[in-house]
Amino acid sequence: MAGCLSAGKFLGALLWNLPVLGAALAGDGALAACTILQEIKLMPLSNTQMIDQLNALANLNQASEIGFTHAAEHVRSRGLKIYLRHYAAQRAHFAQELRQALVQLGGKATPAGNPVAAMHRSWIDILATLTIGRMNQAYVVLKESLNGEHVALRRYRELAQTAYPPTVRSLLDTHTAQIQATYDQ
Repeated sequence: MAGCLSAGKFLGALLWNLPVLGAALAGDGALAACTILQEIKLMPLSNTQMIDQLNALANLNQASEIGFTHAAEHVRSRGLKIYLRHYAAQRAHFAQELRQALVQLGGKATPAGNPVAAMHRSWIDILATLTIGRMNQAYVVLKESLNGEHVALRRYRELAQTAYPPTVRSLLDTHTAQIQATYDQ
């Protein structure tokens, strides 16, 4: 069961789906309960909650776009600049898709600044300034860009634990796969 869900998510799902899990636990035990939990939508969200989460994710992608653009300014390698600008454009596209999805759900996109992302960009500035050598500077910028990708990936994975309409779920799965591919590169 430990590989299936964290204890907190397991208990939360247990409370939401007690009748179904009771039958599973009576049969094959925790493994069956884990299988059923993976098939059940864990925490169904209200439309307002979905809109809020999608808006926050769109804002995170906007911050990632700004971060990649900012990182591209700190490297001298033309090839690296192209990669970073490509990822910036990709994150801008993700933000646009998420905002369209939340409008389709009846919400309104509300862009907001992200103070943590701004501090992270400032940290990249400081590290890039204090780093000696072109290769070391590129390494520092890439390392910090990966830290930002890790945050985005973690947030997308958290949202995979909630119920969304199929079109939104497909969009989130596509974004997660592309961010994972970026992170793995």
